[in-house]
Amino acid sequence: MSSKGIFPTEHLFSSDRPITRLDEDKLDRRSFAEQLARAVRGWKGNDSLVIALYGPWGTGKSSIKNMVIDALRAAPERVTVIDFNPWQVASRASLSEAFFDELGIALRKGTIASKKVQKRTISNWKQYAARLKSSKGLLDLLINPWRSILIVSAVLLFGSSIPDLRPVAITVGLVYLLIAALLTWSSKVAEQIAAFQESGAEKETLEEVKSAVRKELAELSAPILVLIDDLDRLTPTALLKIFQLVKANGDFPNLVYILLCDRPTVEKHIREVMKGADGRDYLEKIVQIPFDVPLLDRQRIREILFAGLNTLLADDAVSKNFDQTRWGNIFFGGVEQYFSTLRQVNRYLSSLSFHISMFKTDGGFDVNVIDLIALEALRVYEPEVYQALSENKRLLTTLSRGPNDEARRKLNAMLDGVPPERADGVRDIIKRLFPPAEWAFGGSHYGADLAEAWYRDLCVCAEDVFDRYFHFVLPKGELSQAAIDRLLAATADRAALRDELNKLAANGQLELTVDRLEAYKQQIPVAHAVPFLTALFDVGDQLSDKNRGLFELSPATHARRIIYWYLMQEKDLTRRGELLRTSMEQTDGLLLPFGFTSLIEPNPNREERAEEFVPADILRDLKAICVEKITAVKTAGRIPDDLASVLYRWRDWAGPEAPSAFCTGLIETTDGLLRFLRIFLGCVRSQSMTDRIVTLRWYIRRSDIEAFLPFDLVEAKVNALPENLESSVEDKRAIEQFKITAERRRAGRPDDDPFARN
Repeated sequence: MSSKGIFPTEHLFSSDRPITRLDEDKLDRRSFAEQLARAVRGWKGNDSLVIALYGPWGTGKSSIKNMVIDALRAAPERVTVIDFNPWQVASRASLSEAFFDELGIALRKGTIASKKVQKRTISNWKQYAARLKSSKGLLDLLINPWRSILIVSAVLLFGSSIPDLRPVAITVGLVYLLIAALLTWSSKVAEQIAAFQESGAEKETLEEVKSAVRKELAELSAPILVLIDDLDRLTPTALLKIFQLVKANGDFPNLVYILLCDRPTVEKHIREVMKGADGRDYLEKIVQIPFDVPLLDRQRIREILFAGLNTLLADDAVSKNFDQTRWGNIFFGGVEQYFSTLRQVNRYLSSLSFHISMFKTDGGFDVNVIDLIALEALRVYEPEVYQALSENKRLLTTLSRGPNDEARRKLNAMLDGVPPERADGVRDIIKRLFPPAEWAFGGSHYGADLAEAWYRDLCVCAEDVFDRYFHFVLPKGELSQAAIDRLLAATADRAALRDELNKLAANGQLELTVDRLEAYKQQIPVAHAVPFLTALFDVGDQLSDKNRGLFELSPATHARRIIYWYLMQEKDLTRRGELLRTSMEQTDGLLLPFGFTSLIEPNPNREERAEEFVPADILRDLKAICVEKITAVKTAGRIPDDLASVLYRWRDWAGPEAPSAFCTGLIETTDGLLRFLRIFLGCVRSQSMTDRIVTLRWYIRRSDIEAFLPFDLVEAKVNALPENLESSVEDKRAIEQFKITAERRRAGRPDDDPFARN
């Protein structure tokens, strides 16, 4: 079904207002409203007709009411319509006056009688209304002063702390009250008496006045329709007041009432006010024709919901990860239960459209829209469950390695406040959104091999994606999906991909980018191998080979894993080696080619022989290419700090002379000496079971220095550095640790434990 014309705007915000015209009907209730309008026009009884339209909140009673009005306006027979809203009346005491005023105004504006009949009807109605108003006003004035006197007397009587003064206090209070109220009260009494007399009370009884009104109303050519909506939202006493008005004026001809309310709520209010009276019996004495709002066609509601969702998913970036099977399982498994009325649909789409717009970034979309749809249903209709989900990231995203009764208890406790009729649906939603936690609800256990797919699909169960669903924004420093999409789109163009990577490096996001790209390592076509690998090698010198934590891989390790598993897609070893050789020949990077060649080199110390990654002759070529790049890097003045592993591999592949000569030339300058020390500056991260932070311990091993240069030579160069040397924090740390190593050497302490002196 096309959504064009139904939801024309990007944001499907709804004011939650009912429709106002027949042609706005989306639920096929037009014929019901037209039949109701026809019944109103055809009423010719001697008494009033009271119709009730019953239905729960949100089922469209007000929309049907507005369509009835629209149908009456379109008919040739003009029916006068009074849309009486008791909510707009300031107090319960004013309801009667407002009701009679509204009816009087309608009589003056209507064209349902001749001018003569209309004039006479208005006159009689005014007299009837004035009679009721003046009688009530006079009665109130006669009752209220005595009530006030009694109240003030009681206050004075019990407020005096001296018993002997109580008679005096009462007397003074009464006199003061009488004097203060006499002037205003006497004038109001006079006004009410005058109004009472003006209404003709001394000439006609109330029944005679009412009979004249009935006679005039009987001559109207069309009925007057009084619509009273939202009765169930009134206070119990105000509700009963409305029913009393309808009942008291229920014998007027050509007067039709349509009362709109939720029947169970109204019956409950009646029982409260009338102390146990049967609310249903009471209603049946007032309402002649009860109707229930026509049942909604769930399929039609679903069509309207899907039309709105189709509009929101029209952007290709939003619908990119939409899986039809997964959507069907989540929707029919639990989400569908929240949409039984059009109001629920409109309310939901309004909220969802806003949150979808928040995740659009520069042509990308940073979450999985199916997960967002399901979570939004929980946020709107199960807020306690949604809150519990947001507070249990670890339980919901960590793959279980075995039975855990405490975790199972916490996960199932999220459903404690959900009504039984919705619990199964909510449980199904959680299981499908969070496969790592499915086991706790009687489902399956999943392996770690699915984690990358969950991240690629931006599922909420992915640890690195979870937070954005609940914060409604990317965490600070996180990579947007638009940025990842640009990288993947550029993999066939070395220059374009390198430019994208360098832009991210300038924003401090290169290492995070490599981390995130690992999830896509086998999604990039092998046909893009040379430009993709070359660009990755180009920026490899900017990637640290130091682990960022006890359980986290270094950025350089992520890059090597990407290359390894990416090339594993090519099953032909020779072809694989040629792609790798071409990429290394073209790149101007150093560290990543060295590191990857070391990774695929067979280890003779292993008992079992690993499979060849590339043929042996191509591996020799790769080593030679890496060695040649050392000279090129030194000549260009681009010597990276993470050079320790390169130097060792260089020595293994080409002998010790060339690496030693390289290092000898390097320490001839102050900058080169500091760079040499930084190459061998190591760090150990430690954290005990009781520590809340990680402790960093820095060191330089004598054996690392002596593998390439005589220690005395380097020590002499360090001792020759000026004391007031301007240097970075890392340079100062490297100098300090070298001097500690030198002290340990002079003291004869072993080098295998750099912290032995402590």
